[in-house]
Amino acid sequence: MVTKTFLLEICSEEIPAQYIAKMADSFKANAEKLLKEINLSFSSVRVVYSPRRLSLLVYGLTATQQDVVNEVKGPARVAAFVNGEPSRALLGFLSRYNLAPEDVTFKVIGNAEYCFITDTVKGKSATEVLKAQILPLIKSIYLPNAMRWGDYSFEFVRPIRSFTALFGDEPIAFETEFAKCTPFTRGHRTLSNKKIKITSADDYIKTLKKNSVIVEADERKALILKLIADYEAEKKVKVSVPEDLLHEVTNLVEFPTLIEGKFPKEFLYLPAPVITTPMETQQRYFPVFKGGKLTNSFIVIRDGGTESIDNVRHGNQRVLNARLSDAKFFYEDDKKTTLSEKAEKLNRVIFQEKVGSYAEKQQRVKAIADIVIKLSDGLSVKEYPQELSSVLKADLVSAVVKEFAEVQGIMGGIYAEDEGYPSEIAAAIGEQYLPVKAGGELPKTILGALTAIADKADTVFSLTAAGFTPTGSQDPYGLRRYIIGIAAIQKAFGLSFSLSLLLEKALPLYKNILGGTDEATYTASVCAFIKARLKAIIEEEFGVDYISELDDTLNICETTAKLNEIKTIESTAAYELFVQTRLRLQKISQNKESSGNFDPNLSICEDEEAAYAFGHPKFAKGYAEYVNSVQTLCSALNKFFDNNMVLCDDLTVKNNRLLYIKELLVQFNKI
Repeated sequence: MVTKTFLLEICSEEIPAQYIAKMADSFKANAEKLLKEINLSFSSVRVVYSPRRLSLLVYGLTATQQDVVNEVKGPARVAAFVNGEPSRALLGFLSRYNLAPEDVTFKVIGNAEYCFITDTVKGKSATEVLKAQILPLIKSIYLPNAMRWGDYSFEFVRPIRSFTALFGDEPIAFETEFAKCTPFTRGHRTLSNKKIKITSADDYIKTLKKNSVIVEADERKALILKLIADYEAEKKVKVSVPEDLLHEVTNLVEFPTLIEGKFPKEFLYLPAPVITTPMETQQRYFPVFKGGKLTNSFIVIRDGGTESIDNVRHGNQRVLNARLSDAKFFYEDDKKTTLSEKAEKLNRVIFQEKVGSYAEKQQRVKAIADIVIKLSDGLSVKEYPQELSSVLKADLVSAVVKEFAEVQGIMGGIYAEDEGYPSEIAAAIGEQYLPVKAGGELPKTILGALTAIADKADTVFSLTAAGFTPTGSQDPYGLRRYIIGIAAIQKAFGLSFSLSLLLEKALPLYKNILGGTDEATYTASVCAFIKARLKAIIEEEFGVDYISELDDTLNICETTAKLNEIKTIESTAAYELFVQTRLRLQKISQNKESSGNFDPNLSICEDEEAAYAFGHPKFAKGYAEYVNSVQTLCSALNKFFDNNMVLCDDLTVKNNRLLYIKELLVQFNKI
């Protein structure tokens, strides 16, 4: 069967770097789905992209659709023939498919025999089918921020300038109100700004590279990292390369070139975050360090070659100098007041309209942190410091944080250190928002961990009390991320406590926010939300088969420890026996009523007496140890069940047996 490569390139104005990867994933998934729906076989699908183009490549695509063979049911045999001749009903049925009576076969369905024919729908050529599907496919791409341009009704993330579509070396031509589909594209905006003919879909990536466009994101990323590594080796320095910044810069360029810039050394007296934050978040520059200290050098990744590189360098230096001058002014202005003086203004800074101010949030964070301390065993911290809670959010009113929101908390820690606060308090202020994303950096100190947990828990509890519980894909406050962060800190520091119990103890803090909402309904809703997030964590780490092990205490540390132990014993005979026995106990006692107290002396056979002799072994800690310790009991129980009817006619004996089983399940279900 003839196969070729299919290419569809969408050329547009620069697509925002934060959108393009998600758009590419959507393009790929939708293309795979479409090709299956239109009955075209293929080997693989790939989407490559750069700021000005999003391109689909389908490898091993068949030249024609597969024929579709349908078996069509016709009239019953008794109605299809009259005196041995085809009836009008049969002839009418056959005429729709251009078939003759001799093409009919018969099948018995129920008590009657029916006519059947085989209808073969010939596959169309791939080019014919694809031509009709290109625009619908483009319209199906995920658009985080759709726009229209000119008088056109078509929506895309940025104005589309052209399309290129080829099946092998055969162009697929079509025209829209705003662009034509031709075998031509354009190279790099400054290095090769001309029309380029794509002679074959297989040559697409190579042809663009010859014209200074690296359309594969992984290759651009690798080239940027190589340019930085070469620079580090030459200058004997270390360049800070945050993954998020690298990802963004990779998607901002089609042909990366490294430029070194400098800023005046006088700015180096500023705290490093005051310099690196505008550098990274506003200008997309990479800071340079030497011996662990920030230098006055920075790295720019330019989209283009080395032409006029000095002008580019000077332009970037001029912009950064202006940013740093602003940062210097803000920092020096902040130094005129203490954290305590700043904290006095927090009662006028609203956390959320229905929830209250940041001054109130500080108080709730301390209360929750104290509850966490009481719920967690073996902590060196016995009480959350008032000195910390009183200035925890103070930097939110600082000039630097107002200008650069990314350094909230970090600047508070720096100001606290400058003012002579204890190092553990300064560190906790700086760590209070960690982790800022799933898999992100965690607090390093126990006080920072307690602060981060309490702050995130308060955000979840207060906002859900105000009615902002996430639904479906809607989570405007990122509450799911906060639960993931709490769980990550708990696991990292071994803070084993129940989130459902934490909510229960903290509930009085939120009565005013709840208003008339029923507390039991609120608690159930929040616990269900938290449980769903923790289940997702367990599924990712252990697999979907283990999410049922999370009980209503919502203790991720206890559940994780349990699952780690179970993973070590689940293939053993002892564990298999235990699971089978527990399942048997559950089936026997399910929906069966029992009352009173278990009497071990009320046994009427040796097997029953042997089982009762073990009592109800209590589970303490150590899942593997417990499973091994009840092996003999499980064997005795199964022997009893095999030889006796548990739910016997004697109601007293039956009730006693159910009491024993249910009390035993209380312990067994802790595994």
